[in-house]
Amino acid sequence: METLGRAFVRVVKRRRAALCMADTTGCELTFGRALIGSLLLSRIIRRRTAGEDLIGLLLPASVGGALANIATTIAGKAPVNLNFTAGRDAMTAAVDRCGIRTILTSRVFLSKAGLEEMPGMVFLEDLLEQTSGPAKIGVALATSVLPAAAINRLFVHEKDVDSLATVIFSSGSTGVPKGVMLSHRNIRANINSAMQVFELGGRDVMLGVLPFFHRGRDSDDPRRSARVRRHVHAGRSQRRAARGVLHRSDRHAAAVVGSPGGHVDAETVSAQARGSAADRRDSDARHRQNRSARRAATRAQTQITGGMGGMGRTGGMGRDGRDGQGRAGWR
Repeated sequence: METLGRAFVRVVKRRRAALCMADTTGCELTFGRALIGSLLLSRIIRRRTAGEDLIGLLLPASVGGALANIATTIAGKAPVNLNFTAGRDAMTAAVDRCGIRTILTSRVFLSKAGLEEMPGMVFLEDLLEQTSGPAKIGVALATSVLPAAAINRLFVHEKDVDSLATVIFSSGSTGVPKGVMLSHRNIRANINSAMQVFELGGRDVMLGVLPFFHRGRDSDDPRRSARVRRHVHAGRSQRRAARGVLHRSDRHAAAVVGSPGGHVDAETVSAQARGSAADRRDSDARHRQNRSARRAATRAQTQITGGMGGMGRTGGMGRDGRDGQGRAGWR
């Protein structure tokens, strides 16, 4: 069994040009571009966090957040996605319990979320500026030419499948937030379990709307999380977020929800997206059918009109009701 980073590289080599991830900002990445960005960022993270095993991440569920998680994993570190909805005290408790010294975040996200800076924060905007043009070209060439095994040997610094992959913290509603340590083997086992239930294929798209730190309440039973709920919470910002997710899900034909519940009901949004896509396909089919029927009617009318005109010229019934030979056409 491979570690998460090595498995990601292997998948990228098979589906380099296919869509890998997208978010509601309109940012879309293929597998190839996602790997290039992750490798470039992982090299910077590895240099900046020498001697650190766990790295804090304070980012939303977005393309940037996904790349930061992949890059941290490839760098041989364990990402710890901090719960920014639980308050500063809960985040500080999680940082202290893990001994985190570096927190990857974004100035834009802190501004939009109304969060204050914390000690040890490193901003992705600054890290991306440290990437030179020759480095980008070199990584791009390496990922396009080298096989997956060579890329893993050169760029991926993970240890083994039983090493720590991440730490997920509870919300702290019953006291101090509790951390759950997950290995690469744990997560790969969860992925395999989900694959057995949902039977995903190469053309399926997964929709996720919750933050990376979120723990699904129904995750212990995938069949339960597959049920479609009846409502979406009615807050204005939540409705706006649901519309954005619905548009993105409809655009990419998302078939599986990557989260079982939360502030925006992902399953309802996904079901509505599938329904919207199905309605549009039905409408297009009806339109094509009606257009074909109109064309057939036009051809039939043309044939009838041409036939009647020919009858008048070659002995068909004339205006007086007699045929071209003087006999009555109607009796």
